Amino acid sequence: MNNRQRSTRPIDVVVALQLTITPEALYATLAQSVGISVSEAHSSVARLKLAALLRPEKRSIAKSSLMEFLKYGLRYAFPPQFGPQAIGVPTAHSAPPLSLRLASSEPVVWPHVNGTLLGMSLIPLCSSAPRLAATNPPLYELLTLVDSLRIGQSLERSFAEQGLFEKLGVSGGTVK
Repeated sequence: MNNRQRSTRPIDVVVALQLTITPEALYATLAQSVGISVSEAHSSVARLKLAALLRPEKRSIAKSSLMEFLKYGLRYAFPPQFGPQAIGVPTAHSAPPLSLRLASSEPVVWPHVNGTLLGMSLIPLCSSAPRLAATNPPLYELLTLVDSLRIGQSLERSFAEQGLFEKLGVSGGTVK
């Protein structure tokens, strides 16, 4: 018996979000969509099952539980880590859909050489996140909303929560 506590990792949030978009994805497709290896995808799915964020019988995300974790636990489990100003890919309130609703004088970016914006750098939940804007726009949008939950004040968090409820198909804590 292994006496080591297994726990979720930041990449598990990314994999869970991708599974809300493509619930039937095979491990190879899931890995490619997120930008990780197949073995990392498999391990992540196992951790999501352990955390009861994935229903093992259907291999579907428990959306209400995921939303509860994102809303109340994410910023404590995976606190934001900021760096110096950098060129990067917009995230949080600096990226759509929140940038269309909120004006900010301080852009936030995931550092990346092919970025389009100068702003305060935020280390993303996974190293492949900056590339997702081009390769997987639906996941990119979900991750920017998740970052707003991690770093935002009450207004940004409220808009991000509303956006996630809509995109995940969760209404008032009940799955649509």
